[in-house]
Amino acid sequence: PLHVEPDCDRITMTWSDHVKNSRVEEFVCALTHLDGPNMGERKIRIMQWASPDGDFECVFQGLKPNEQFDVELTTMRNGFTTCPTQKHWVQTLPERAGVAVQT
Repeated sequence: PLHVEPDCDRITMTWSDHVKNSRVEEFVCALTHLDGPNMGERKIRIMQWASPDGDFECVFQGLKPNEQFDVELTTMRNGFTTCPTQKHWVQTLPERAGVAVQT
């Protein structure tokens, strides 16, 4: 299952792939801005590897506090989707006192 951890300036996606084999899978992580000045903008990160322990992480940084996003994780092999896309709605945390947010 996909675990999504928001902070005020980043969203961290972590997941486990329990199919431990030598075939390299391709993970497509997508983040879509649902509001704010970048509304509708999509960021996509593609990672390819076979992890020995089956644990993976993808971090989207440089985000602004209190903005809403859809994050998606799609697992592919040889150009085909191997399981349904996991999709989560997430909101970045409010700016905390004493934490500088890069703009």
